[in-house]
Amino acid sequence: MDFKAAIFDLDGTLVDSQPAWKNCYAKTLASIGCTLTDDEFELIYRMTSGETWEYFRKKYEMQNPGGKISFERLMSNYESEIKNQYAFEIKEKPNALEYVEMLHNSGIPMCVATLTPTELAEITLKRIGFSPFLKFIITGDDVGSSKRFPDIYLAAAKKLGCAPYETAVFEDCPTAIETAHKAGFIVCAVAEPHQNHNEIQSYCRLQINVFGEMIQGFKG
Repeated sequence: MDFKAAIFDLDGTLVDSQPAWKNCYAKTLASIGCTLTDDEFELIYRMTSGETWEYFRKKYEMQNPGGKISFERLMSNYESEIKNQYAFEIKEKPNALEYVEMLHNSGIPMCVATLTPTELAEITLKRIGFSPFLKFIITGDDVGSSKRFPDIYLAAAKKLGCAPYETAVFEDCPTAIETAHKAGFIVCAVAEPHQNHNEIQSYCRLQINVFGEMIQGFKG
């Protein structure tokens, strides 16, 4: 597959962070007497950090916890919990680092486009070893929208100096995969348990089960 630049999603694509986020959301909601459902997790997981903050604020106001915990304390606990996960616990997806390094050594400019806050993305990318191979990180908060809209991909491609049709987007989220496809990008779907494979088939050029497959194809 030929492309001149690459845009990588972070969560679920380069790193296996979904369990950490699910646990963090569940703890946060439990603090105000709510239970996290699977549908609710999928909704929050695809929000920008600003959207997540507002979602929790509305939940907090609806539950009216009677002053047992302030909203500021609730969100401080939430931020501390997830930051700890990114700083120490979250692991790379198998062979993701090796594949990114191979692209870098082949002269492919790359970046990460994520809905995760920059600080968290930087912490885990540096710890795992991705940072030297990436030009920059761009977030949903930087462009003011989630991946339901193509803004983040278009801004990233422009900064990489390539047109969408020259740029590969590696994503795990069906909504993001569809968005990138409709914006004219070369889309590579990275397998995740929550994916609906029938839903994404018409939107991606390639479906990747593990990055080891890409490495073997690259070497071949």
